[in-house]
Amino acid sequence: MPPSLVRFLSRPVMIILGSVDATARPEIARAVGASVDPQTGVIELVVSRWQWPATIANIGASGRIAATFSRPADYETYQIKGRATWREAGAADHEIARAYCRDMLAALMELGMAPGLIAHWQSDRDLVVISLTPDQVFIQTPGPMAGQRIGGTA
Repeated sequence: MPPSLVRFLSRPVMIILGSVDATARPEIARAVGASVDPQTGVIELVVSRWQWPATIANIGASGRIAATFSRPADYETYQIKGRATWREAGAADHEIARAYCRDMLAALMELGMAPGLIAHWQSDRDLVVISLTPDQVFIQTPGPMAGQRIGGTA
């Protein structure tokens, strides 16, 4: 994974997850934190199982997920697709979620969004961690490069 992308993913960015069930019915979720292992490229995403149970079930069934990361100030956006597993969140993961929610709230308020519009997707109830091993990375920033794949396999 390119170092510039690791840096991007480590900033406050909106994180949307996409999965499908056994009948290919799509499901989305929001993550409340992420960390990236720069050596392996594995991305750990903190998610409320309470809020997004179908997404967690889909990962358990299919082992696949797509994650979209978008910076709200300019909509620089990347989508990462790959293999996924999940585990229960530990104390360090809860801290990642708290820091993410604090930083994301500040970033969105700086753009004029009211806290009440953000709070409903910042749940820290019943957290799990999804480990995403990237297979493909795409630029999704609106414009002429949207949809372009970055590299071979991530």
